Amino acid sequence: MDCTLCHEDAGFNRAIVDTLSGLEVGRICLNCELEVFGYSLQRGFWSDGSSCSFCPRDGHFALPTWEPETEERDGDIYCSVAYEVTAETPRLCDECLHELRRPHPASSRSERSRRRNERR
Repeated sequence: MDCTLCHEDAGFNRAIVDTLSGLEVGRICLNCELEVFGYSLQRGFWSDGSSCSFCPRDGHFALPTWEPETEERDGDIYCSVAYEVTAETPRLCDECLHELRRPHPASSRSERSRRRNERR
């Protein structure tokens, strides 16, 4: 799945989960997370569990991190990634999420990548 912000491969950094339906509605790559939020999502103390992390509205969209998991079955080790939405997971309201989804300015990662490829 592509990053909701830069539309490049998001990898397994953060999911955007609608907490009402439980569905994953997007992802945020590490580069966009750091560009938009700095280290606040990684270092912040989010314990409310229901409010937006950046305004006083209800946080209906959780931003959990994908975590690696290993499991041993019949002597073989299987690796996978999964996320869990907890009370400590940062959340966004619909307005803050909408603000994130606005097109990035010309200095966005996608534009920088496009210019770099044009020079080749």
